[in-house]
Amino acid sequence: MPRTRSEVTAQPPQRPLRVVVASHREILARGLVAILADHPEAVAVSVGASLRGVGPAVDVVLYDLALLDDSGPTPLRELVRASAGRVIGLAESIDGPHRHVVDEHGLAGFLPTDVHAQELFGAIAAVAAGRLLPRAVEDAGPLTRREAEIVGLIAQGLSNDEIAAKLVISHNTLKSHIRQAYRRIGVSTRAQAVAWANQHGLG
Repeated sequence: MPRTRSEVTAQPPQRPLRVVVASHREILARGLVAILADHPEAVAVSVGASLRGVGPAVDVVLYDLALLDDSGPTPLRELVRASAGRVIGLAESIDGPHRHVVDEHGLAGFLPTDVHAQELFGAIAAVAAGRLLPRAVEDAGPLTRREAEIVGLIAQGLSNDEIAAKLVISHNTLKSHIRQAYRRIGVSTRAQAVAWANQHGLG
């Protein structure tokens, strides 16, 4: 059955998931490794100095899309093919120069480089299980990608509990995003946020 873009859910793995971080940016690579290494029972992480050995033995590859600027698209295409598409692209913003890479190269999804640990683990678990990550909102106006996603889910009628579970984030993180989003779009109630979302194509 072909994969569909479904919500990210973190399911406890039967064994540590094997994850490779592919990035030439030392700070980014070390940061991701440090986050994942905090939970060795869930993830076995390494940095891919060379991606030639990546294949079925690796569950998920976290691929820094900045590598495309140096190596071009061919290595990424080969990586996606070798890993059965279990590649998550990393970039500062999906609105940047790599906004179409996810679809063009068959990646499992996209995450911002400032991703929170809980969301990162949830995304890895979902992709390792063969699912695709939710498509990011690409035109969010004054909102960040995450804020636009949350406002869109509010407009769809989801409760805070449902949104937090769907995005694999804590309730406190969700409330912080909602407060910031409301300030950005100049609303103070859920009904006003829904109206704004419908007017701007997020509903």
